[in-house]
Amino acid sequence: MTLSSLVPIYARSSRKTRLCMRRKKWRYGKIYVYEPRKDLIRNVAREFGWSEQKVRTEIERERFWLLANPWFPLDLKKGE
Repeated sequence: MTLSSLVPIYARSSRKTRLCMRRKKWRYGKIYVYEPRKDLIRNVAREFGWSEQKVRTEIERERFWLLANPWFPLDLKKGE
């Protein structure tokens, strides 16, 4: 099992999206609420053939996993 199979949406996302998914707090401790961009949801739904609700659920699951595993690399190498 590869790392990118654990988080398939994260593996295909841009660096900016990856940083947003991993963020917990704003400066000075205000809690950060992640809201995925609409174009990200539409593109992933089209690529995987999923409904938009399933994509939102998967992004939420991946984000929860990423926050629980801070050792996970920000940038994945090709083939991981």
